[in-house]
Amino acid sequence: MPEAASDAQRAQLAAYDAFDARFESRKAVNRAAKRALRLDPDCIDAFLAQWQMEWEDSPKALELATKAHAAARVALSGAQSAPIHDDDLWSNFSNRPIIRAHTALALTLWAHERFEEAIAAAREVLAMNPGDNLGIRWHLENWYLTLGRVRPARQLLRDYPDEPWAAAAFAGALAEFAHSGPSKKARRCLAWAQEISPFMFRILRSPVESIDVPVTWDYYMSGSWQEALQWHPVVRPAWDAFPEALEWYLQMDEQPDFVRRSEEGVVRLVMDMAEESGLSFPDAVRVLREDGLLPDDDL
Repeated sequence: MPEAASDAQRAQLAAYDAFDARFESRKAVNRAAKRALRLDPDCIDAFLAQWQMEWEDSPKALELATKAHAAARVALSGAQSAPIHDDDLWSNFSNRPIIRAHTALALTLWAHERFEEAIAAAREVLAMNPGDNLGIRWHLENWYLTLGRVRPARQLLRDYPDEPWAAAAFAGALAEFAHSGPSKKARRCLAWAQEISPFMFRILRSPVESIDVPVTWDYYMSGSWQEALQWHPVVRPAWDAFPEALEWYLQMDEQPDFVRRSEEGVVRLVMDMAEESGLSFPDAVRVLREDGLLPDDDL
């Protein structure tokens, strides 16, 4: 950092230290965040580094997300957009804390059952960052369905079509069923979702209290067990809002073509790992199991 760096710039570096410190301890996170806030009381990422250490439905999380959002609103008035992407704030690196703050507030408001405010905040994120680098659309698609709002869910899915990720694929299948019933198109959407995330159904058909696995990963692969665990708290309430859809899914899962699509999804996961890492198929299976990406009872 040059000697001429401003307090705000030094605070941002301290905030990055706070983000990194989550692998160390809460105390280390708070220490670095407080250092950032002493330099710049409006350092957005300093609030967010502390926020990420809290449960989203806790009062502390709401307090921190609200402070980050307030600081972001101040920063937004002077936000700079890159000339070639002036419709998307994320394109300018210095604006990214603003997007992170609005995203954190949306997630926290939803966790506090302030649903309308959460949806408004999520829509604001997409307006500022149409590319949606943080993935708030996957939450919003499922939030709409949780509230029974099929039309805006389907519109959002059309805006971001054919995404090979669990939350989007299962939202797409549910939205199509809610719109047209057990149609051929709904069946195709569900078969595709089954292939994209072959483990999600195992979670959806299990009692909520049996899914008691702490989600602490910063990385997961599309189609992995970890992805299903990461997203089931978002996907499940949407499917619970349409019990007839879940019953249909139970029936479809017994069909041979659905079993095949699920198996193909698991094989694709292993082959992607093998290709990325240069491993053999058996070694890729072993690594995926060691990393918690593949349950021991598959393959």
